[in-house]
Amino acid sequence: MFDPNQPDPAAAAALASLGQTVQAAPAAPVAPAINYTDLDASNGAWGTRDLALKYPFKFKGANYDKLTFREPNGFDIDLAMRAGSGDMVSTLLVNLATQPIEIFNVMHGQDRAAATKLVGEFLAGSPAT
Repeated sequence: MFDPNQPDPAAAAALASLGQTVQAAPAAPVAPAINYTDLDASNGAWGTRDLALKYPFKFKGANYDKLTFREPNGFDIDLAMRAGSGDMVSTLLVNLATQPIEIFNVMHGQDRAAATKLVGEFLAGSPAT
């Protein structure tokens, strides 16, 4: 049975034949091991960005018409880098939107692409629109 939270076995086998591996993205946001209550980011360009979904949906009784992503911090980048190139974006999506990976797996492809683009803009330093 297909599990959207696990790598595709065929893709994993293909990568293995090339000497690469694939890991599952975290199922839920990962909490930092450090207490950040002493951090004051009020003078920086920290904040959130909303992504209005072109294709709203209902999943497990909850309606999704937009997702809110927070600006990444160093811990988010570290986690994403440890996840490896195949799961870097998924790790950032999960942690910055504080949503389980299954939300991104069931959403419309165009909305998933828009979410991925938004995360890329955070990393590239593009200004909020």
